[in-house]
Amino acid sequence: LNGYVSKHYKLFFFFFAVLFGLLHIMNFTGITFHNFIFMPLLVLPQILLGLILGYIRVTYGFGYGLLFHSMVNTSIFL
Repeated sequence: LNGYVSKHYKLFFFFFAVLFGLLHIMNFTGITFHNFIFMPLLVLPQILLGLILGYIRVTYGFGYGLLFHSMVNTSIFL
């Protein structure tokens, strides 16, 4: 299994980054069937952030990804 994941790493990386963003649809209330088709647009910022954070984590390590994620969350909170 490890060899398979290593061979297809890019596919897994993009899949989980998009999944990360799509899971954030729970942040919205009032989602109905009619606006459900626009879900990818609603969570596009989270999908892009998932790609950026994933790149930072893979390139620089877990600590930098965690730090950057914390900074983004703190800026939104403030």
